[in-house]
Amino acid sequence: MPYERVCTYPPCSKPFTTPYKLVKFCSTSCGNKNRTKMSDAEVLTYFLERTKKGANHWDCWEWIGPLTDQGYGIAGIRNITILAHRLSYELFHGPLESTENILHNPHCRTRACVNPDHLRIGTQKQNADDRKIS
Repeated sequence: MPYERVCTYPPCSKPFTTPYKLVKFCSTSCGNKNRTKMSDAEVLTYFLERTKKGANHWDCWEWIGPLTDQGYGIAGIRNITILAHRLSYELFHGPLESTENILHNPHCRTRACVNPDHLRIGTQKQNADDRKIS
């Protein structure tokens, strides 16, 4: 049963639908912003300081911050830990629903890549299918 809600992050206040009863924010981004005073510019600076860009725009941007055991980047912002490729997608493409998955495009085989042009929204099945290709 979906629930109709209004985002409780004051600058947003956008109506949204969620399958979960206790959800207060329309996106992970709004929930994160509500937790701290860290500005969007500070988050972007944090991100860029931990990113090594390739020579060309289509090259991978390597996350040089902490990594998970599986090789994915980890970012610590606004009192939470978030996967770096998810943070990249939100910074360059906009807020995500907490249930949305961020996948690397099939041509990008670098788990630590945070190039927003290499990222897309997809399903768990698509992610599993992408892994079969490599």
